[in-house]
Amino acid sequence: MQKTLRRIRLASIAAAIQLALAGCGPSSPEDFLARAQAEFDKGNLPAASVEAANALGGNPNMVGARWLMGQIALKTGDAARAEKDIRVAIQYGLPRATAQLTLVRAIVLQGAIDRALAETSIIPNDVPAKDKAMLLGLRGQALILNGDVGPAEPVLTRALQIDPQATTALVGMAILHLGQRQYDQSRPWIERALKADPTSAEAWGTLGELEFATGNAEQAEIAYGNALKHRSHPSLDRARRALARVDLKKFAEAQADIDALRQGGFKSSPYVNYVQGIIFFHQDKLMEAANAFEACHAADPSFLANRMYLATTRFRLGQTEQALNHAQSLHARLPRSSGVRELLGSIQMGRSEYASARQMLESALHDAPTDRTALRMLATLSMLEGNKDRGVDYARRIAALDPDSPDAQQTLMVAKLVAGQDFDVITATSSASGSDDYSRTLLAALNDFRKGRIATALDQAKRIHEQHPDKVDPLNLIAACHLARGEWDLARSALLKAITLQPNEPSATRNLAQLELNEGKIERATSLLEELLKAHPGQEQAALMLAAIAARAGDGAKSMAALETAVQNNPDALVAAERLAAAHLNTGNIGRVLEITSNRSEAQIQNRPALLELKGKAQMLAGNVTAARASFEQWARLAPDSAAARFLLSDTLARSGDTAQARRELQRAIELDRHYLPARVGEIKMLVQAGELKKARQSLDKLRPDFGDQTEVLGIEGWFALGTGDPAKAEERFSAALKQRPDAEMTILLARSLLLQQKNDAGLDVLKGWLKERPRDLAVLMELAGSHLALARDEEATASYAQILESYPDYVPALNNIAWLYRDKNRTKAMEYAQRAQNLAPTDPDVLDTLAMLTLKGGDRLRAYNLIREAAQRAPERPEIQLHLATVLLDREQRTEAHEVLRALIAKFPNAPEAQEARQLLAKAGARDN
Repeated sequence: MQKTLRRIRLASIAAAIQLALAGCGPSSPEDFLARAQAEFDKGNLPAASVEAANALGGNPNMVGARWLMGQIALKTGDAARAEKDIRVAIQYGLPRATAQLTLVRAIVLQGAIDRALAETSIIPNDVPAKDKAMLLGLRGQALILNGDVGPAEPVLTRALQIDPQATTALVGMAILHLGQRQYDQSRPWIERALKADPTSAEAWGTLGELEFATGNAEQAEIAYGNALKHRSHPSLDRARRALARVDLKKFAEAQADIDALRQGGFKSSPYVNYVQGIIFFHQDKLMEAANAFEACHAADPSFLANRMYLATTRFRLGQTEQALNHAQSLHARLPRSSGVRELLGSIQMGRSEYASARQMLESALHDAPTDRTALRMLATLSMLEGNKDRGVDYARRIAALDPDSPDAQQTLMVAKLVAGQDFDVITATSSASGSDDYSRTLLAALNDFRKGRIATALDQAKRIHEQHPDKVDPLNLIAACHLARGEWDLARSALLKAITLQPNEPSATRNLAQLELNEGKIERATSLLEELLKAHPGQEQAALMLAAIAARAGDGAKSMAALETAVQNNPDALVAAERLAAAHLNTGNIGRVLEITSNRSEAQIQNRPALLELKGKAQMLAGNVTAARASFEQWARLAPDSAAARFLLSDTLARSGDTAQARRELQRAIELDRHYLPARVGEIKMLVQAGELKKARQSLDKLRPDFGDQTEVLGIEGWFALGTGDPAKAEERFSAALKQRPDAEMTILLARSLLLQQKNDAGLDVLKGWLKERPRDLAVLMELAGSHLALARDEEATASYAQILESYPDYVPALNNIAWLYRDKNRTKAMEYAQRAQNLAPTDPDVLDTLAMLTLKGGDRLRAYNLIREAAQRAPERPEIQLHLATVLLDREQRTEAHEVLRALIAKFPNAPEAQEARQLLAKAGARDN
């Protein structure tokens, strides 16, 4: 009976559902939007988002739905999505006055201060007064964050004149005084903001900052808690609360805050990583702290507080080389800090920036002439500078201050060893024993080895080994003595004992690997080095050895992997970094080259200036000529007599439009080394670009006698022939050059020389042949697609662009061009490609132009107008875009403005094909072109 009743109830429920469904027709986009708005007003953001998405599914151009999606995204903390939706809504007709405040909030939330300032530079007149005050408040805050404190206060004052309750301006005033440490003046502004809006998360968060800055960690924790209560999305107030909790020793609660932020999308935030580092640091988890501080530094190198903690953490870990770069930055900001001076003094070993260190330490010694730490640092510094006798003098001063100190005596022994002086004037003290005696006797043995007294050194090393069988250094010295005497088997025996005693001891393992290589035992040597790098991944010498072995075997990938291991684990593995960057540059991995060569300290650059060459070349390939110029200028300063540095600097100057300076630098490169072929080739290209063809030919004629048939000579001869209208000769030269060495640029130029002779299939075959071996070569792929396009082979061009997008799905030029190719045969597909391009490059004028014309074809005149107007503003020098603007204006029957655009086009580009079209349009309209 119970089962029967249950079935009846289920049947009744099912019937009720069917009746309910039968009574409802399909919802319209307007119905979905109404429900979305209702859910939004109730604060049910997930439901509102679903309903708004349903509305857009029925009508993608629905302004109200797009606007609501932007507001939802902002409330949930997705500021980038909010900005995108709001801008699309504006394109489709949403009044800017309605959207401006929300749009600027979205931009500020992304931290895009420059864009926030641009959006608030001119506030539309029809913006409501309260919104205008809030916008000015946001502008004032942006100015403060941008460091423009002076202009900020008048802007905030103006905002409060419009609306005294504008919370953004009140909070801005509080931040202004807080930044100047005027805490008593900051507090009243916060109180006014909270009185105006007790739910203002920004005001509560600013109060938290004030309380924390004044040492009230408990009150700061409460204020940040209130800020979080009034936010509908995760925010960095939680990280700030975690800092207050660290002050209160609430480490578990602080970690819970950071964990919540990581789960809420802030995993890569520099500030979150900084606070995570502090939590670890205060619990003495130093390696974890260093990793967190490094993550913060990678994202924001200018964060001073993080650099202070990072330098200190690296120092406490004993990683002094890694700490130097950060310590130098600290010293620049805090030159009077004794802690920073000591840090810098202690990490100078292996560096070349000795002058500033000497000045700092001598100043400290002047203040305290018996400061043993300063004396010891100066002794070390003198030896590093090569002034070894001065190092001994400082060491003698230390020994004189503490004549009975084994440490002082040992310091003098080390100084004498480095200076090549014997130790016979040093006697052991009766108090010396244990480790002190071991160190002193080992130093004496090393002194004998350095002086060539191999037998004496060997005897001493053996005695030390007998007394200290648990030490590795005596065994390494025994091995070195046997190697010096050519006793390979005895050396091997000592090295094997050393690595048995201490597996993967770097010096012993490397020497043993070298012995194996000398005997042709490559697999054994490789195995030793691989195990060493597993245990000590930052071991540069081992990585270089392993990379060389792999390179000789033709295994480039393994060679690069060995170098990667050293570079990733040792910031000072500069030789490995240079070789790895060069390898990546050869394979076209520009991003990795820039990662390896960027953020290097001045000392590192001075030690390996070739890093600047590689960095600049990568920047050039990436299209960042300004950055490349800066790199080559720095290289030329460090190596003023380098022809290569002068030549590459000349190239970037020419690309930057500074032709006169470019020619001077190029001439300097040739004067430095007349047989530096790239400079001679560059001279010819510069003369051609200046229109001095006669001089260019004279320079070209001198190349072959000086350099013969080198690839570069054939290449420039082909380039010159192609540029002077002789494609047949260009074909012959490029073909000869490519027989000597494969080269993508010459392959492209050979194809062009063939196409100019109407050898279309042959030209295309050259490109296709290259791509058979290198199917992902982007430059050649784009050349092939462009060639098909120029030959009006639209089907082949479309296929080529599609092939590019298989390997490079986000390559904007390919997306843009394929969108245009599909404009007549599949508008839906064309719009899909064009929209993808805009998502990736929202301000690219070519992308905006293509999307505008496709949108116009679809009948959406308003959006087409907004798109082409922005494209024309961003590319005033592009006649085809100006012509498209006029076309859209005519379609909208805005004839007066269209005629103005056409006349301006004709005046500015009188000989362009677009000018002729403009004249025809004006003639058709019965208007004059002047």
